[in-house]
Amino acid sequence: MSKYSKIVATLGIVTGLGIASLPLATFAAPLPLDGSIPTSQNVTVKLTVGDAVAVAVDNNNVNAGNTSPNQHRTATSTVSYATNHSTGMTLTVKDADNNTSMTAGLSGTPVPGTNVIEAGANGNIAGSGKWSIKGGLLTNPTAMVKSNETALKVQESNSPVNADVNVTYDISTGAAQLAGSYEDTIVYTAAVK
Repeated sequence: MSKYSKIVATLGIVTGLGIASLPLATFAAPLPLDGSIPTSQNVTVKLTVGDAVAVAVDNNNVNAGNTSPNQHRTATSTVSYATNHSTGMTLTVKDADNNTSMTAGLSGTPVPGTNVIEAGANGNIAGSGKWSIKGGLLTNPTAMVKSNETALKVQESNSPVNADVNVTYDISTGAAQLAGSYEDTIVYTAAVK
């Protein structure tokens, strides 16, 4: 046996003897059976669940299709909203910027019903050159608000909720609406109360 093998073997024996000489209490303390330990114990099991709120839209690009001047078209979204917050939530919407008109990138000064379709309460009337939103708490066609204005309240709850709301976008071209693909971006926001 080499010198190193003898050292390793000796260390193994010494280590084994050291473990063998440790008292049994070092591994597992025996419970005294003298009545000093109760016969039942409580254990509190914990889990922390944080407040959550969420919103989702079934389609991020709603399209009312093709049309011509002096027409009315609609597009729809299903907006899902949820929270586990005890006091509920609000679902709101407003424009992504301060221009609420649907634009097609056409040059010239914006003229509603010609080179833009502006936000208005009567987007459901053909020839108006307006677009509006309706659904949930917005029971009538409603003009979109700018990003720096108070958002429109679409739905709300006073307790935890997980639900959907259908939203309709009414879009009407003006009598002299220029050709183009008109669009505007809006933002839905869910917030706990």
